[in-house]
Amino acid sequence: NLQERHLLDDVAFARYWIEQRESFKPRGTLALRQELQQKGLERHIIEAVLT
Repeated sequence: NLQERHLLDDVAFARYWIEQRESFKPRGTLALRQELQQKGLERHIIEAVLT
């Protein structure tokens, strides 16, 4: 399955997204949270990567 092969990994994606935003288009925590929610990530994943 995709998760076992790490081709679908929401935590890795969220971390990558935050790193990219911090490098190229800095955003505050609220904006990052909203963007990740719009991308369909679950709240507990978002909170884990933002803390």
